[in-house]
Amino acid sequence: MRRNKKIAQPSPAPATESAWSDRVDAFLAAEELKGRSPRSLALHRKSFSRARRHLDAVRAPIDPLVLERSRLAAMVLHMRQQGLQPRTINLRLQSLQQFFTCLRAEGLRPNNPAAATPRQRKPHRPPRALADDEVVRLLRHPDRTTFADLQLRAATSAAGHGDAA
Repeated sequence: MRRNKKIAQPSPAPATESAWSDRVDAFLAAEELKGRSPRSLALHRKSFSRARRHLDAVRAPIDPLVLERSRLAAMVLHMRQQGLQPRTINLRLQSLQQFFTCLRAEGLRPNNPAAATPRQRKPHRPPRALADDEVVRLLRHPDRTTFADLQLRAATSAAGHGDAA
């Protein structure tokens, strides 16, 4: 009778201090060759640095080849708890998405763990109500190039609220 032996899966290389840095440096060099602006490269560098610090703080693997989607989701939640604006979180997440897309294109990762992380939505704020003096000022000086404003001017003039011109 044959026994089924477990085939040893190759284990990922241990996370070294340079695993993250080497991959990030290679990505940034590739982006620079594509002609990305210095500002974009600086934004990517800053995003990667902050991601690395977060992963170090929670003792997560820092090798981007084994990083899990749940770690990235936890990082996004941490940024929200810190009070960062959705736009800031989305910019940092976008850098990571591009980074993992590059790793996937090179065949180094089977997937992009950042791709499934949802973008953060801006909270909906209702428009500010105009003060009475602002409404009066708008009604007194309509845009004479649009038909709607000419109608408004005529209506307010007829009601005695506007200038007769």
